This record gives sequence, C-alpha cells and structure tokens, in this order.
Amino acid sequence: MKRKTGMMPTGMRAVPMPNIGFIMVAQKDQKRGGIILLFMFEIMMQ
Repeated sequence: MKRKTGMMPTGMRAVPMPNIGFIMVAQKDQKRGGIILLFMFEIMMQ
C-alpha cells in the first residue's frame, strides 16, 4: 500500500509479496502486466 502506483509503470518488484510471479509478469509484459498487478492489489486490499 506504499507506492503500488509508482512501481506499476516501471514494473519493478518493490513489495515483498507472495504474488512475486505477477510482478515478474509485469516486468515482461508492461501493459497487460500493469493491469494484472492493479487487479491483484485490488483483490488483496479487500
């Protein structure tokens, strides 16, 4: 919840979370990966 928006454009894994795989996907595929990351964070916040 620190700066998830800041790490989305860069695609860097800034948060030590169980979903490192999704963050890795974000590094490979920036556009779709960013959306997946945002969706995952939305789920985790609930």
